[in-house]
Amino acid sequence: MKKDYYNILKINQDASLEEVKKAFRKMALKYHPEKDPTRVNEATKIFALIAEAYEVLSDNKLRGIFDQYGEDGLKDGGTGDFGVPGGYKFSGDAEKVFQRFFGVDNPFQEIGDFSAMQNSEHQFFSKEGARNKNPPKCATMQVPLACTLEELYESAFKVIPIEIQILKEDGSLDRTEKKQLDVEIKKGCAKGTNIKFEKAGTQREGYITGDVNVVVEEKEHSRFHRDGDNLRCTVNITLEEALTGFPTEVATLDGRKLNIFINEIVHPKFVKRINGEGMPTATGSMGDLLISFNTTFPKYLTADQQREIKRILNAKQ
Repeated sequence: MKKDYYNILKINQDASLEEVKKAFRKMALKYHPEKDPTRVNEATKIFALIAEAYEVLSDNKLRGIFDQYGEDGLKDGGTGDFGVPGGYKFSGDAEKVFQRFFGVDNPFQEIGDFSAMQNSEHQFFSKEGARNKNPPKCATMQVPLACTLEELYESAFKVIPIEIQILKEDGSLDRTEKKQLDVEIKKGCAKGTNIKFEKAGTQREGYITGDVNVVVEEKEHSRFHRDGDNLRCTVNITLEEALTGFPTEVATLDGRKLNIFINEIVHPKFVKRINGEGMPTATGSMGDLLISFNTTFPKYLTADQQREIKRILNAKQ
């Protein structure tokens, strides 16, 4: 029987990434083999299917192939721009998918009680911290995440590697461990946005595990500059165009072409505003596109040309 990843996670085909993550969180906790030792074999099979479904549906490319071609298309690798060389095959390591999602390497060793996970995906404590009544908390890790303006415009799902410190009781370093975090960049996300992963960072005996704070950074763009919810760009024009009007084309961040005609006289401070073509906002609306112009002046004018320009400019309107 062919796999239906949406049915496995019990979500609709138009489910958002956040809904995919919520469904995985709920089902992974419910069917994890360590939850019920009496049903390990059955739970292991279901758990693997859940992990595979999440791995596919949380990846835009894999999900696109599955939506269009189904499971067979995934195995064959898809076609065209959606191709996956060699085809997709689940790694079979459901535990790794689970640990990467929840942000720790040994979640059950850390909390000692499976039920502690059912209220939050990152409620993980160090062994000593779980026993103390009011334990201190390890410092928060700050992790920068550079994003393109296109990613901030359209949303993105990124997997970032981090290295956490495992400290001894006296605060000295015991070892470091590598892990990965799944980070969702929502549409319109601004630079400086903090994405918090609770209790996914530094561990120390007698302390609550520290948080990881992913800080969104914005890469410089070749054409656009972000100004709050608006986008700014500059178009080069000639003096003739500045005085007589002209058509221009602006390529948007999502690949569309805006055909714009400027019929105003373009003075040095002139800005053309295109409503709704800026960045997405938290309320679902769009900012504006603000176009400035850089006018190129001729390097030389003959005497006749100078006289003609004066005549035109001094003529009665």
